[in-house]
Amino acid sequence: MDDCLLAQYKLTCRQILEFLRTELALDACVVYHTGTEHSSTEFLVGNLPGVAEGAPHTSLDKIVKLVHTGRCNNIVTNIEQSLYPEHEVFLSLDPKAIIAIPLTHNDLSAQSVLCGISFEHSPVKLLNQRSLIEFCAGQIDSAKVNLVQKLENFQTIESLTEQAYQDSMTGLFNRNGWEAAMAVEIASGFSEGLYVSVFVVDVDNLKALNDTQGHAAGDEVIQQVAFVLKERFKPNRVEPHAHNQSFVARTGGDEFIGLLFDCDDEAAQTVSTGISDELLALGVSVSIGFASCRSSRKLPEAVINADEAMYLQKSRNDSDRTNSATNLKLIG
Repeated sequence: MDDCLLAQYKLTCRQILEFLRTELALDACVVYHTGTEHSSTEFLVGNLPGVAEGAPHTSLDKIVKLVHTGRCNNIVTNIEQSLYPEHEVFLSLDPKAIIAIPLTHNDLSAQSVLCGISFEHSPVKLLNQRSLIEFCAGQIDSAKVNLVQKLENFQTIESLTEQAYQDSMTGLFNRNGWEAAMAVEIASGFSEGLYVSVFVVDVDNLKALNDTQGHAAGDEVIQQVAFVLKERFKPNRVEPHAHNQSFVARTGGDEFIGLLFDCDDEAAQTVSTGISDELLALGVSVSIGFASCRSSRKLPEAVINADEAMYLQKSRNDSDRTNSATNLKLIG
């Protein structure tokens, strides 16, 4: 999206500069930008020896400073008459006439100008066309302001979207993110013959831990579980529109749910055992249920089956839990 907005801005600016160059029969139109870290020619339309887009130029750099410090008001000069004492800055460009209009879309650390350059016209001709040049400078300013506003709006939307889909404690998907990602998978379908497994993971006795040791202890356990699951269900990005990627979400206070691609019933059992063993080593007990399928249309059923399998596991002998995973059934 950023690239599209930037490309549109560049196209607009080039069109404005090309119009100005053609209308006034100028040899070149330049937008030059100076900053604290880097100065360069942002746009060049026409032919100007020694000047290239993306590269700095000593004379143009000085012109920007002269204009923005007010030492020269909309520079118009004739090298032969030396209208300004700073005329030596133009020597490397060697034009007959040049006009520089300050652009206003600057911040405190950056400044820009629009320059119209001619090797034939007298300064008087450019002076007579100052209003048109200022109008074009205003159009470039408007294009830049529009670009900045659109980028800010887009970044705000991206941020709000991420917040809407992300669990703030763990960085995983929340329920909204899970449902959005599942909708994409159901609508898009799987590659032919691809097994996919759904896992439901529930932290055992989290309420008791919160009651006896405080919510900080419970939050630490949630974060430990999230870290282990994030590693098992890579990649896990806050991009619910992505297709055919494994992901995991925290859908409740103590409940997580994940989708793992290229994972059949046997592989799911191995994954579940690995998760359980790794968490047990950290002193965390969980109940896990899973279900596998080969059709995206069966995903909702797989979620239900995995959830039932998790509750079946949790209902087993709580006093002698071994943290094994339960698979309710394989569905086509």
